[in-house]
Amino acid sequence: MRTTPAHGRVDTPNGIDLNVRSGPSTAYRVVDTVRDGSVQPLRCRTNGSSVHGNERWYKLPHHRGYVSAHYVHAFRTVPWCRILGN
Repeated sequence: MRTTPAHGRVDTPNGIDLNVRSGPSTAYRVVDTVRDGSVQPLRCRTNGSSVHGNERWYKLPHHRGYVSAHYVHAFRTVPWCRILGN
């Protein structure tokens, strides 16, 4: 059974685009960007590298990548990613 994904608003300094990375760390390559102020669906959350003290990352379903939760304000609780079949 699928549920409606959580959503969050991107909030970056100076209105810059937020990097979408192939994994939950700044060490992963950038695969896309999302615009500051945009509302994005959030598939799940996981821990990764720390960004300004925040180790939480959100997986985006349509980009197949991750964004740092430091720059995304979720509108509701985002479920944890499953270890298998993320």
